[in-house]
Amino acid sequence: MEPPPTNLLPALADVAVMVPPEQVAIGASPSEEFYVAHNRSVLALAVLCIGLHDADGGLVFNPAAKPWKSMKKKSVNPSTKDMKDEIERRWDTFVALSLSAKDIEKGPPATKYWDKKQLEKWLCDHPITGDKDVSFICMVVDERKEAAENARKDDAWESEQLNATNVEEKKYKKWADEAKRKRIDDIDGENDKLRSEKRGFVIQLDSSPKGSNTTLEEASKASINEINSQIEQKEKLKEDATGVPTPIKNNLTPV
Repeated sequence: MEPPPTNLLPALADVAVMVPPEQVAIGASPSEEFYVAHNRSVLALAVLCIGLHDADGGLVFNPAAKPWKSMKKKSVNPSTKDMKDEIERRWDTFVALSLSAKDIEKGPPATKYWDKKQLEKWLCDHPITGDKDVSFICMVVDERKEAAENARKDDAWESEQLNATNVEEKKYKKWADEAKRKRIDDIDGENDKLRSEKRGFVIQLDSSPKGSNTTLEEASKASINEINSQIEQKEKLKEDATGVPTPIKNNLTPV
């Protein structure tokens, strides 16, 4: 007996369409057809898993467990409309196959005024049991979990690299600050020497009677002007913090 046609039009609420529906292979299970028709969304998987338990008695899909609990609630928790649609689908696809013609005529449960607990109870009392369907659902759950774990590892690696970069940046900043301070100290030391030379020329000028040796006077004044110019240039270097080496330009590594 061929199963009655199923309604495979996407009807899940709040499903973000990521890719267009694909053509399923001939002979695919109804669960695979449903999953593909609903864009392979996590929400579609959650709907299929209602009522399914693993070998240990735990839920195959538990929205409160990893990795599902880190996702948006509406993407892992079916709405009342999603559940009503799934009850009708399961009735047409699975439940009706084992009923008498008289019971089939009664149709699926009248869920119009059911609340979410009633809907969930019916789905849990009528889980998907076909071997092909269950095998497919469990395979997809495992694939999704593996993909989520790989994504978590990738995020952890990126975070580790970012932290390492931040550490290196802090190291370089500390090194650069120390290099600047050392450069400024060196400039101050050089200027102190220049000022000492300048004082020598000033004393020499003051100790000689004005006009007694014009050649010496002109030479001393020229030296003083040259020293003033050097001091001014070095002070500008200090203010601009130029001349500070960097690891890239000088192939140096901060320590």
